[in-house]
Amino acid sequence: MRLASIRVQGFRSLADIGPLEISQPMILVGHNDSGKTAFLDALSFMLGAYTLSDEDRTYLDAQPGSSDSPAQRRVEETIVTGEFQLSVQEQNTLGLPSLVRVRRRRLPSGKVEASIELDVAENESLRGLAGKKLDELRHLAKENLVDLQGKTRKEDIVQMLEDFTKGEPTVKDWVPLPTQVRDALPRVLRFGDHESAESAVRSALNARFQQHLEDPKLSEQVTVLQQELSARVRQDAQGLVEHIKARCDELTSVEVEPEISFTKVLKATHLNLATADGEGVGVGRSGAGRARRVSLAVWEWASDALRDTLNTTDPDADAAGESGPHDCIVIYDEPDTHLDYLQQRRIMKVIREQSANEHIGVIVATHSMNLIDGAEPGDIVHLRLQANNRTEVDSILTSDAHDMQSRHLMQIAAALGLRNTVLLHERFFLGVEGDTEMVAFPVLFRLATGRTLQSAGIVLVPCNKDEGAIIFAGHLVKHGRRVAFVVDGDVYDKKFYSETRLANAGLVKREHVHLLGAPGKEFEHEFSDEQWAHAGNTHWRRTDGLPWKAAHIAELRSGPKFSAALENAFRVNSETGPSGKPATMAGLVRSLQDASEVPPKLQEIFAKITALAALDE
Repeated sequence: MRLASIRVQGFRSLADIGPLEISQPMILVGHNDSGKTAFLDALSFMLGAYTLSDEDRTYLDAQPGSSDSPAQRRVEETIVTGEFQLSVQEQNTLGLPSLVRVRRRRLPSGKVEASIELDVAENESLRGLAGKKLDELRHLAKENLVDLQGKTRKEDIVQMLEDFTKGEPTVKDWVPLPTQVRDALPRVLRFGDHESAESAVRSALNARFQQHLEDPKLSEQVTVLQQELSARVRQDAQGLVEHIKARCDELTSVEVEPEISFTKVLKATHLNLATADGEGVGVGRSGAGRARRVSLAVWEWASDALRDTLNTTDPDADAAGESGPHDCIVIYDEPDTHLDYLQQRRIMKVIREQSANEHIGVIVATHSMNLIDGAEPGDIVHLRLQANNRTEVDSILTSDAHDMQSRHLMQIAAALGLRNTVLLHERFFLGVEGDTEMVAFPVLFRLATGRTLQSAGIVLVPCNKDEGAIIFAGHLVKHGRRVAFVVDGDVYDKKFYSETRLANAGLVKREHVHLLGAPGKEFEHEFSDEQWAHAGNTHWRRTDGLPWKAAHIAELRSGPKFSAALENAFRVNSETGPSGKPATMAGLVRSLQDASEVPPKLQEIFAKITALAALDE
């Protein structure tokens, strides 16, 4: 059974999130306390690998005038619901459709129950037949005119009533999770930030222990032993039945049905290390780096062991109706902590290899920029803690394979050179026309403000007069990011930056677009003749040996395209002339020495965007 999606309700800060699609792998990102570990614990709870406590229940918002203490203001129910895809073999073995929903919830009484959503009899009395007493079953048969044909065994009567219900009206409802389905749920193999190397060993070996118990030869022996013990305990229980009947003569029937099961948990493991000189080293006292490296070695071994086990499974098992591979979900909670870059790359290799196996789900909670930037945008789930201490999912990187618009947006982001970590964490995006501004703005901004764009929280984005950049800017604004464009006067009033085009993307021209220079003029017009002449004498000395003068530059301004005239003049009259418009501007900005040389209009724009970008500080 492969976990396809999950919804969490009432678990710590996860008041209600999802359903979230489980991708391969699923990368959970977000600031500290944003809900990443809570999500992992909630998933483990749904699969029976985590014990819920009262402290896990979400706080309710305080009501005005209420005197309830925080402990009294928790939700009554915590519910985690998963949607699972079943293989053909699983469908045949379990008698279930290809897609089912399973949930585990904590009731107001404190009891935890697991259930599955199925098509069940509309008549509630015909549900859960196997759990009813023999007298109840006989009464139901009589009430529904089911001829028992003289059958007296409970199993036979249950089967006859189940056959009868197949022709009755059905509804979808939650029913207790059958043991067979519970045992088929994916196993959880977890390696976390708070796990020691010994815990990693225990997790890895416990997974192998369970796989060995599922081996047909061992399983048969264990089953025989369980049946023998069950028979003996039932025999012991018969004396108890007779004693109860003797003491309570008003009872007409007493049944005791003991259930014997051997635990599938490895009791303990011990990891002993020694250095080259033979001195014993306690893992917990040998430093976080060494413990992490040992853990990584364990994870690699566990990955190989899982792959080998699944690859040796008979590929014809589905067709033959035999037991197929048991799905597993591997959870990593900040696995890159205390590891250097090389070790982080080893983790990424392990994650990629595990994700390639259809029977292994991988979920990673991380702060690692390497892991985040190396993931597909659609695999990233960004959790954000809101002011009310509730976690929400930021869907800015969502790229549903069936959602053409989302895929288009992610393609635009890739074309603009925007990394995943930038989209997730940066708050201000500054769009500029193209390569010339991309070359000049970082230098000019630092000269004018004394800071880099990055330190000011500003991400520079080349628009290249591409409508996709406008569309993506609107997408960023929709998801709480701040956006501005700096536009030359020669294109400000053109169709590309029209009120209508911007409005279609959710942008407002007077709010999001800043005009650089006079209408009809280029970026290059903002710099004086003297500045251009100085740049020419610094980088592109004339072949005739004469210096560049302000008068030479002034003559070029009268033409229709000042930038092209500048580039041509410097290239034709110098052996070291610039190779293009961006190179021309790069030469100019490199020749500037202090903030006073940055054009006033550009200084004004830099001041505005710096203030906007600083709103989160």
